[in-house]
Amino acid sequence: MIKGDARLFSFVVREEDRGKVGKLPLSGSARVICCYRDGEFMLVDGESTLKKGDEVVVLTHSDTVPKLSEQWARR
Repeated sequence: MIKGDARLFSFVVREEDRGKVGKLPLSGSARVICCYRDGEFMLVDGESTLKKGDEVVVLTHSDTVPKLSEQWARR
């Protein structure tokens, strides 16, 4: 259950996002909590490697959602 100002945000990994989770340009209030690769759920940490096409799920504060949307809306 998500309460208060907590929000979930997801995006699909692009070519330029590939690599270690810890290298993603996230704000201090955003944390990658899991990803889906080929439909399979995976828990991840900062050392986990993301591949193009992975769907990443981020837990963040509601204030951060517009910045994340802008970052990953650029196509």
